[in-house]
Amino acid sequence: MTTRTLVVFSCTFILIKKFLFKMGSVFLMKKGDYSVHVLIEEIKNLCTIEENQLPKPIIKITCFNQTKRTSKNINKCQAHVFNEHIYFDATDLSAETLDSSKILIEAYDYHNSDIKNYFGMQEFDFEYIYSKENHCIKNLWIALANPEASDITKINGYLKLSISITSTEDEKIELNPDPNNDEDCMLPPQIKTTIA
Repeated sequence: MTTRTLVVFSCTFILIKKFLFKMGSVFLMKKGDYSVHVLIEEIKNLCTIEENQLPKPIIKITCFNQTKRTSKNINKCQAHVFNEHIYFDATDLSAETLDSSKILIEAYDYHNSDIKNYFGMQEFDFEYIYSKENHCIKNLWIALANPEASDITKINGYLKLSISITSTEDEKIELNPDPNNDEDCMLPPQIKTTIA
């Protein structure tokens, strides 16, 4: 088998895998009513946006064309435990809508809300969350980096969260904070890891 044949075979196999995954995700998420539950657990190791001034972190969550935020009643700090539960609901969603739906998480300083100065943002596809066990991710740290900043690879802090997506036919899963679970951390897509 020639090198060219191997390349063609490899590319075809990847396309088939993507097609099957796509078909599976549409089948997995049926038309209907869905609820999204986001637990914002804690934030830590925040950088300072303005010199000699501690930030006042706010987490903004956008889903189903709705935007909600964590409480503003916190002190300036570089680490904070939120443990705030935020909910979104939508009815009569088509399979196509579900397939393209996303959850956007953004973290910023209450006193400096210019998007270029955000700590960072992370986007989750519905199908990614729904394909997980019990249709949720639990106690996951995400590294905060801002794709709109001058240095898109700079990590400005870490945010811990849990997310569940359930239909009316799914069993509801409780999301609880776990201060002892520090194993998993997701990097934003603009930061590439290398294996030595």
